Amino acid sequence: MTEQDARIVINRKLIEAGWKLEGPDRNVLTEQHCGEGFSDYLLLGRKGQNLAVLEAKDDNQGDVYLAKEQARGYALAMGCRYIFLANSEQICFWDLDEGDARPIERFISPEDLQRRTDLKSIKKPLSQVEHSMNIADRPYQKEAGDIIAEQYERVGE
Repeated sequence: MTEQDARIVINRKLIEAGWKLEGPDRNVLTEQHCGEGFSDYLLLGRKGQNLAVLEAKDDNQGDVYLAKEQARGYALAMGCRYIFLANSEQICFWDLDEGDARPIERFISPEDLQRRTDLKSIKKPLSQVEHSMNIADRPYQKEAGDIIAEQYERVGE
């Protein structure tokens, strides 16, 4: 199956996940130019901001994972932290801040991808979360929580 044929399937899967490929509330753009070339798809957030790039590949090229470095260049040039790699049979999702691309069954909906973005923007280090004495009111419990928070941040998990 060619890349153009794969895009027909990808378009259907995007629509099934709630993405809008046409109309006034469109949140998917195609063939967007950036310093690295042309991104196959650019997925937009609720305010029109760039959320993710989607790199489409034909099925004959094998594993879509092989396109990850190409897609990373597009994502960085367009200010996106998320990448989808897809053909008609495979979809991989990659959060550039969290490890490597991994296979997923379906595209993430626009609402869920926006929610993920919103949560990351308000996330703060565990050591800055205030200890609630209503939950654990003993000094050794607070101390244990502080130690766990410190170790968690040191390891970078």
